[in-house]
Amino acid sequence: EPGTRQLADLLASARDAGLLLMPSGKARHIIRLLIPLTIEPDVLHEGLDIFERCLAALA
Repeated sequence: EPGTRQLADLLASARDAGLLLMPSGKARHIIRLLIPLTIEPDVLHEGLDIFERCLAALA
C-alpha cells in the first residue's frame, strides 16, 4: 500500500518551509518535481536542501 499519509506529511512540511511539491499517480503517492530549465543553481540547491530536510524529518 502506498505511503499516502507519509506523503501528506512531507507535502505539508515542505510547504511550511517554502517548497511546493506536487503529488501524482493514481493513489497520489508519487512526488513530481517540476523544475524550470532556467533555474539558478543556488535556488535549485536551496529547494533540494529543503526537500532533503523534510525527508529526513520523516525518518
